Amino acid sequence: MTHVRLFLVALLGLSAFTSAQAATTTYSSRTALEAAAGVVTLQDFNSYTSDIDFRSSAYDFGDFSVRGVGDGQQADSGAPRNYLDAPAFTPVNILGTLPVFNTTHLNLLVKSPFPLTTTSKVVFEFDSPLVAFGANLAGINSLLGSGVKIQIDGVDVSSQPPSTAGQPSDIQFFGFTSTTAFSKVEFLSDGNLLVPHVPFLLDNLVYAKAAVLSPVPEPGTYALMLGGVGLLVALRRRGVRRA
Repeated sequence: MTHVRLFLVALLGLSAFTSAQAATTTYSSRTALEAAAGVVTLQDFNSYTSDIDFRSSAYDFGDFSVRGVGDGQQADSGAPRNYLDAPAFTPVNILGTLPVFNTTHLNLLVKSPFPLTTTSKVVFEFDSPLVAFGANLAGINSLLGSGVKIQIDGVDVSSQPPSTAGQPSDIQFFGFTSTTAFSKVEFLSDGNLLVPHVPFLLDNLVYAKAAVLSPVPEPGTYALMLGGVGLLVALRRRGVRRA
């Protein structure tokens, strides 16, 4: 029985190692992400012709819903954030610039709980598990850092939206793929006290759903399966000998 116990311990260790292999890969190119993800879905929000507020409750866009969370979902001026902005667009003043997409987009805000007294984050929840997510972003450029962090199912992606050289109004693509499926994407403050308040815009959201059929097992999965078969064979032989 000792050998069986040791085998089970090894099998569990292999299972943990296989699970730990899951990771995210980030992209600054929409073309590169779409090539890696395969079949993708685009939501450009252009079918919506009037503003939609999702500060107090989630709004369902079909495959996913979006909601703002927190008690600080407005700009310092009192103007609302966390809503869909349809024509005519509302100018957004970010460090003296006016980064406005010329098509319908999401007007978002994240706030750190410190040193601010209010907080804000944005949550995307998908009806089906995903393996890829990306979008055009404007407003996260700053010499002090982007101030924005992204999590999937409560875990940070491997690297965060960069604060690239240029104007805060510059539009940049950011996305990622994941080796494990996820259903929730959250935009929140990265805790940078120098950039505790980040209004930004999001448009042309792209995502890839996890395959309905089970993918081909990875090498670690094969080893786990073979280990399970080996355990069953060992137990059966042990039973035969006792008989």
